[in-house]
Amino acid sequence: MREPRSDDDEYKPGHVLHYDDKWMFILRPYEEIDKVSFLFQEEWGYEPNGASWQAVIETLVSMHFPKLAAVLNFDAESDECWMTSVDPEPLKAVAGMLRRILLHPEELREALRKTEPD
Repeated sequence: MREPRSDDDEYKPGHVLHYDDKWMFILRPYEEIDKVSFLFQEEWGYEPNGASWQAVIETLVSMHFPKLAAVLNFDAESDECWMTSVDPEPLKAVAGMLRRILLHPEELREALRKTEPD
């Protein structure tokens, strides 16, 4: 397996890092994903933070990739959401799902409606 670089397109709109024996995916909402942040305002009444993105990504994972929920670990600080996994493949799936919501924001709206605001 090739070592991914933090700027690999397959991990956009986030970045991936490899440390120790884990892979970390970092989503920084002020980057490309910010294009759909207005939906949080419309559905929840406020701008998202890292915890908001974590809650919605967990919902999206349960909707689209329920088996991945067991292999992903989440953390959020300030405006960043982080996911870790021992294998990079689940992180690629999450990145692909996030790219899809950039093209189809109605999927994010659906997830927001299924998620309890943080």
